[in-house]
Amino acid sequence: MGDYPPETFTGWEHYPANLDVSSIYTDVKRYNTRLSQDAERLLASNKESRVEVAIYDPGARKAWRKMSVTHEQFEDAEKFATCMTRINSLAANRVIYIVSDFSWSQLLISEEILRKLFTYMCVHPHFLDIIHLFGEKLGPVEESLSIYFDNMISPKPSTSLGPTVQEFGYELGYNMKYVEQHGRPFPKDPWSIRETGVCQKFNPSSMQSDWIFIQPSEKLKERLATIYPHLSGAAAGSQFQIHVAILSTVSENWRFYINYLEEYFLNL
Repeated sequence: MGDYPPETFTGWEHYPANLDVSSIYTDVKRYNTRLSQDAERLLASNKESRVEVAIYDPGARKAWRKMSVTHEQFEDAEKFATCMTRINSLAANRVIYIVSDFSWSQLLISEEILRKLFTYMCVHPHFLDIIHLFGEKLGPVEESLSIYFDNMISPKPSTSLGPTVQEFGYELGYNMKYVEQHGRPFPKDPWSIRETGVCQKFNPSSMQSDWIFIQPSEKLKERLATIYPHLSGAAAGSQFQIHVAILSTVSENWRFYINYLEEYFLNL
C-alpha cells in the first residue's frame, strides 16, 4: 500500500512467488502451481471478469463511491497504477468485491487479473487457501473447512531504535458460513448455506486499509456501505471494528435456521 509505482506488476505471472514472504511458513511454489491447476474450475475469463471497487473517504460528504475496474485497466501496470492512484487520492479504504453469478459457479475474475491485482496489492499467499474454497462445484465440497490467517507487517525502521508498536501494520483473512433464504420452490428446505471470504491489510503509515471480499451477500455489502461513513477515523482500532460488524451480519440468520431444523426434526 502507499505509493503504487507501475513496476508493482513485476512478475505477476508467478504470483505469489514474486512476493517477499518467508519460505519457512509459505511454500510459494506450491501456491503458484495450485492456482494454475485450479484456475479453470475457479476463475472466469478476462471478458467475463467483473471486479468492483468501493472507496471510502472519511472526510467527504459522499463518503461511499463505487467503480468498476475493467480488463482493459489491467492490460498494463501503468494504466492500473493510474486508476489506483486516483482511488488512493480519494480514499482511506479500498474495498474489492469478487463475486460469482451463482454460489457454485466461477468467480468473476480471471487468473491474469487475479494475479495482477494480488501482486499489486501484495496479498498474502495464504488468502489463496480461502479463494480455492469457491468456484464451480457439483455438490458440497469442504463445507466444514474453516481457514484463518494473520500476519504482522513490520515497516522499515526510521531510527536505530526500530519501529514502535504503533508503526506496525497487519493483514488477516478468514472464511465464514452464513445462511439465507433462497426463495426457490425447490428444495422444500427454504434455507441455503453459503460462504464468504474476507481479507484485510492495514498500513499504519498511510492509514489505509485494503479489503477484499469473496462472494459477500447483498446484506453484507449494504451493511458495509452504512458502516464506513460513520467510522470515527482510519486508525487501526476503527478499522478492526469492521470485523465485528461482518461477523454479526453473517451470523444473524443462524438462529432462525436452527429453529427451522428443530421444528423439522420434531415433526418427523
